[in-house]
Amino acid sequence: MSMENSNSRMSFDLSIHNRGLFLPAFLVTQVPGMIAIIMMFYWTIEYRGGFSWGAADPGHAFNWHPLLMTIGMVYLYGNGALIYRVLPPVDQSMKMKLKIAHAMTMGLVFVL
Repeated sequence: MSMENSNSRMSFDLSIHNRGLFLPAFLVTQVPGMIAIIMMFYWTIEYRGGFSWGAADPGHAFNWHPLLMTIGMVYLYGNGALIYRVLPPVDQSMKMKLKIAHAMTMGLVFVL
């Protein structure tokens, strides 16, 4: 076996084609996003007094803002951008479904 062939097998390239390394690396990136959401939820309840809805308690109603910004701008926006990398299209119909999923994720981020 040549040295060149053995080096190509042990490639640590994070390209989409190196699924054995890419998918675990992607899953590792999901953990900090989920931790950020959980920590923001806990912080809002424990230190900011929880959540409220409506004009009766505007101070607590605003507490939704940091949680929804964390969910939308950190977690969902990142996942929406990576949707083509995690699920590579195999044909044109799959590509269209990924585009729709990408658009729906980005639209949800905009609404949040």
